[in-house]
Amino acid sequence: MYRIIEVKDAKGVRKFVSFPRKIYTRQDCWVPPLESEERKRFNPLKNPFYRYGKAKLFAVTDEQGSWQGRIACFINPKHNEKFQNNEGFFGFFETIDDIRVVRLLLKAVAEELELNHIFRLIGPVNFTTIYE
Repeated sequence: MYRIIEVKDAKGVRKFVSFPRKIYTRQDCWVPPLESEERKRFNPLKNPFYRYGKAKLFAVTDEQGSWQGRIACFINPKHNEKFQNNEGFFGFFETIDDIRVVRLLLKAVAEELELNHIFRLIGPVNFTTIYE
C-alpha cells in the first residue's frame, strides 16, 4: 500500500533531491546533479521563481515510509499571462517501475492544479520552460 505525502520541510527537500540516486545509481550514463545546488532550487529565498510562482513537492511512500517516487507541481502566473492560457506544470518526476506510484503522483499534481482552477497539465517542466 502506498500513500502520497506533501514535502514541506528542509529534511523532506533533502530526501526529494537525493531520491533519484535510488532510481539511477546503477545507470552507467547517469551523472547526478550537485545536491547542494538542487536544494537551492527549492529554496524560496534563493530561487527567483518563488517571487511570482508556486511550487509544491509530493512523494509516494510505502508502508515502511520508504520513498517510491517524487514529483513537483508548478504554477507560473507569468507564463499563463504571457501566453493567455491556464496551464500548470509538473517536473522532477522520478518513480520506481510501478504504475500505482505513477498514478498517485500525477493525481496529486492534478488535484493541486484543480484547486487553483487549472485544468491543463504540461510536463515534464522543471520550474519554468527555460529550465531543463
